Amino acid sequence: MTDRPIDLSPHEVLAVRAGQQTQIWRPLQSEVPEPPALDDIHPRHQPKHPAPYLDAYCSERKTPENPRGMSATWCWWTRDDRQGRHTFDVGFVPGQRLWVREAWQVVRETLDYETGGEYGAFAWDRTIYGDPRDYLTGDPRGGTKAGLFYRADGEDLNPSEFYPVNDLRGRKLFPAEIGWRHRSEMPRWASRMTLLVEHVRVLRVQDATDDDAVAAGIRPPAPQDLGGNLAQAAWSGRQVFARRWDRMRGARRNTTRWANNPWAVALTCSVEQANIDTREGLAA
Repeated sequence: MTDRPIDLSPHEVLAVRAGQQTQIWRPLQSEVPEPPALDDIHPRHQPKHPAPYLDAYCSERKTPENPRGMSATWCWWTRDDRQGRHTFDVGFVPGQRLWVREAWQVVRETLDYETGGEYGAFAWDRTIYGDPRDYLTGDPRGGTKAGLFYRADGEDLNPSEFYPVNDLRGRKLFPAEIGWRHRSEMPRWASRMTLLVEHVRVLRVQDATDDDAVAAGIRPPAPQDLGGNLAQAAWSGRQVFARRWDRMRGARRNTTRWANNPWAVALTCSVEQANIDTREGLAA
């Protein structure tokens, strides 16, 4: 199966790294067809289920991670276990590896050769130093070393807030000038987390339960989850999950808003805090 990237927000990165989030929810990109009719049963069959149901077409090789051989192709199944006519792609299968993309930045770290002090960093210039991967294990003392930073480590911190960051002429840069690179720009080599898909579900987002909300990293309501409205402090985890869904997903497209009850894919994952290729963490 194919490795693929998955984008996480700073909040999700923190929750996953802390072991507080084991489910990743995303709007389903494919269109789900209409289900078969309740009476769509072969004359020689007896119904085995109370209603048609969604499930994967099991055409992949069976493995310990994917014991049923589930594929990324899903469809409706009739009450007597016959495959529906139309299929759609979910994009994920059990056992698949996902390398996490998050907001990040790379800088050139330096140390004064004689004193070992005056620790600083400069904006990375590919025209001079080329690929920063060649300098990840370099020595900043009198040499060149590439330093990777991740927004989730400080939430709103900027690389220049860890220590002074200078441009190529030695001028100190301010946070707004160096900024963060968007997670979509993160290459595979800079990823520091790998998710292993254990379970895949396709469901309407409003079918999420309170247990799903907890698995998705939701904790007791906090002011930032409630929009500052303390009267909503009695909200359930599912209600807070709905608010966060709209804040993170629904604002982009009206069709994915919670109120419209879009189809979603829910991934249960285990995490390895390491790069997918090196199997070693690029950052502590």
